[in-house]
Amino acid sequence: MKFKKRLSILLSFFFLFLLTNLANSYLHPAELHIKNTSQRHLIVKVMKQTSENSAEKYAIVRINSQNSETLNIKKTGYYYLKTKAVLTGRDPVYKKGDPFKAYVGSDGYSVLTITFSMQESSMVNPLSGKHISKADFDNDSN
Repeated sequence: MKFKKRLSILLSFFFLFLLTNLANSYLHPAELHIKNTSQRHLIVKVMKQTSENSAEKYAIVRINSQNSETLNIKKTGYYYLKTKAVLTGRDPVYKKGDPFKAYVGSDGYSVLTITFSMQESSMVNPLSGKHISKADFDNDSN
């Protein structure tokens, strides 16, 4: 008798756990649309912040010149982009973007669009993000 009761309680917890995970798996992911309006080929690392001073690579997206890609983000959190822009005959340009929040919930989800544009010039645009080194780009943890 005690065995059946324990089994019943255990099965109840199992089904509750299963239903909770199934409900979460049906949430619509956030959408991150990345548009490349430049002449450069982009390699974009989407970084998920794990704390104020650390992050981990969430995904890598490659985007040809004048194209766009969409990435689904499955968990609410803060993310930022590390970008390597490549054009034959020119040095690669590395950039690190500011953090943004992606939301995934039962009441909705984020739809974000980020556009990468670059004019080939020797002038520096102070509003275009922070330049980073190749080593910073290659680092998958910050």
